[in-house]
Amino acid sequence: MIKEIALHELRNIVQSRKFALTFAVVSSLIILSVLLGIRNYHSQMKAYNTMVQLNEQEMRERRDWMSMSSKTMRKPDVMSVFVNGVNYDLGRYSVISSFQPVNLVHSVYTDEPFFAVFRFLDFSFIVTIVLSLFILVFTYDAVNGEAASGTLKLIFSNPVPRASFLLGKFAGVWLAIIIPLLIPLLLSIMLLVILGVPLTAADYISVLALFGLTVLLCTFFMVLGIALSALIKQPSVSFLTALVTWVILTFIVPRGGIIA
Repeated sequence: MIKEIALHELRNIVQSRKFALTFAVVSSLIILSVLLGIRNYHSQMKAYNTMVQLNEQEMRERRDWMSMSSKTMRKPDVMSVFVNGVNYDLGRYSVISSFQPVNLVHSVYTDEPFFAVFRFLDFSFIVTIVLSLFILVFTYDAVNGEAASGTLKLIFSNPVPRASFLLGKFAGVWLAIIIPLLIPLLLSIMLLVILGVPLTAADYISVLALFGLTVLLCTFFMVLGIALSALIKQPSVSFLTALVTWVILTFIVPRGGIIA
């Protein structure tokens, strides 16, 4: 029975118009964010290599070692292709001399205040903000929508346990969202290889761990949406509750953690 319910839910989601639109938008944003991340990484590596060469040339030509100073640039991280984090908040280089302490200065946001306001589009932003919201749009009426259309009474007229019904709903939603999500994720890894981003074994493990956390986050929001749909009778109320919960979890809680 769980299999039949899961397949029914999977067909309903895949055949809906909002699924095609959501898949196109999310996939396009993920690919775009990775392309932007790769471009930024290459530009940062070019600046890093240039500064290394200038330092080496200056050290070869330097004769007065007492007054010597050099600039050391922070080496770009490969994972910044997916997650910016505080990469653009930290300074890009530091002056090394005997007369001043080492301190990273001139971050991207310091030199370009415009980016400090609007930030950069990265993979983590798309998953935590865009994809999580789309998942709630798919699941807020997973149960009470069936009740409103009258199909829920028809389903439970047969000997179907509630746990089996909810598990089938969850399995159908999970398959409909996670399996298509693997396509842009695999394309992202292909772009890293094709566009010459050097990846070590540790980097591949980090990327896979990031994708695993993405699946866990998506699963959490699926469970949240189905739970709200099962606990609240009216779909409109469950949608508003899901929206408020999404705002709290994605915007308020992360900033509240900084205060704490």
